[in-house]
Amino acid sequence: MGIKIIKDFSITVNEREVLRLLGYRKKEADRSTLQLLKEKEKGLPELVSPQAVYAIFDKSKVDRHPVFKGAEKVALCICTIGPSLEKKVSALMKEGSLLEGVILDALGSEAAEGVANYANIQICREISPLHLFPSRRFSPGYGKWSIEEQRLIFSLLPGDSIGVHLNPSCMMVPRKSISFAINLLFHPDPRLKKNPCHFCQLPHCPYKKDEHPPLNKEK
Repeated sequence: MGIKIIKDFSITVNEREVLRLLGYRKKEADRSTLQLLKEKEKGLPELVSPQAVYAIFDKSKVDRHPVFKGAEKVALCICTIGPSLEKKVSALMKEGSLLEGVILDALGSEAAEGVANYANIQICREISPLHLFPSRRFSPGYGKWSIEEQRLIFSLLPGDSIGVHLNPSCMMVPRKSISFAINLLFHPDPRLKKNPCHFCQLPHCPYKKDEHPPLNKEK
């Protein structure tokens, strides 16, 4: 099927997820925080450049780890929002605008998730004629899949085609980037109906999702 690069598409951010990243898991955000969040969200289109590169591979290309067990094929993807938002966050922090910087950083994380979600949908559409079922997407550094496995993904996909590369610690640059894999199976994955955090064994994770996170409302 070849390597696909997708650019110039729109994404949306989930405000509830942004608030969760900001630490509002058990309590509601105050009015001023919500107003600042909405203000920064309006400026997102000028700071994000959604891009992704992906391809579908035969299992033989990646058959080196138990995370691919049971897959017929495997989709790999690298996606990013680019470096502009990250630079803006750094500038805000240097100016002493800490709350603005933290909120914008959280928006950037959720925007990167939006790019990954969009790429995930494109992959699912592409595999439809293959009569295969996608697993939930999973990334190096989560669960039992080591962060060093980033090298596998970047050896098979041209991350530089969308301006993303690995540093010596296998972290992606720009920072607001996501890489992931999707196992393509002959039968549906029953775990898709459950919270993905249920399967991650990382304790005390600040990004861990509740089954039913609280809504935040203006007061």
